[in-house]
Amino acid sequence: MKSIWQNEGIVFIKLHQAELEGDADSIWNEQDEKSYNPTKKGLQKYGVAM
Repeated sequence: MKSIWQNEGIVFIKLHQAELEGDADSIWNEQDEKSYNPTKKGLQKYGVAM
């Protein structure tokens, strides 16, 4: 966790990659905050039980 806090930009890079690959969807809320949700493809890719 400490390494993530020291380089938190990598998290957004990975989320953007997942979005481009179809592994995540994103939406903007009323406060202009972007949130990400895994797609069915993303869940299957990473072996998450549905």
